[in-house]
Amino acid sequence: MKILEALKDPKSQLCVILDSLYDGVYIVNPQRIILYWNKAAEELTGFSAAEVLGKSCRDDILNHIDENGILLCRCACPLLGAMQSRSKTSAKVYPKHKSGRRFPVETHVSTLIEEDGTLVGAIEIFRDIMLQE
Repeated sequence: MKILEALKDPKSQLCVILDSLYDGVYIVNPQRIILYWNKAAEELTGFSAAEVLGKSCRDDILNHIDENGILLCRCACPLLGAMQSRSKTSAKVYPKHKSGRRFPVETHVSTLIEEDGTLVGAIEIFRDIMLQE
C-alpha cells in the first residue's frame, strides 16, 4: 500500500502505529499541506486533527520559532528544507500551543519517498523537551 493511501484509512496499520506513539507526528505533502496528525500531536499542541488536516503547516498553526525568535515557517522551515534536499534534519524549535504559549521541542524531519523515487512529502516527529531543560 502506498503511504498516502494508508494515511486516508485511520484503521490502517500505519495510522494505528503512528497514533500509538508518545511523540507528536504529522505528515505533509510537498506543498506542506497537513495530511496526518496523530493523537500525541493533538495532546502536545492543543490542536485537533480536524482543525489542522488539509491546512498548510505554515498557515499560523504551530508558528515554529528558533532560539533567536526567528519564525521558521516562512524562511527556514525544517520540513521544506528536508524535502528540497531529500534528506533528514533535526532541530530544537519552539512551536506555539493553541493556548498561545511556546514550548520547546526536539523535532526530527524525514522525507517520504515512494519505491519509484517519487517524493510524496515529509514526516515530522516532535517531543516536548520542557522537562529536560
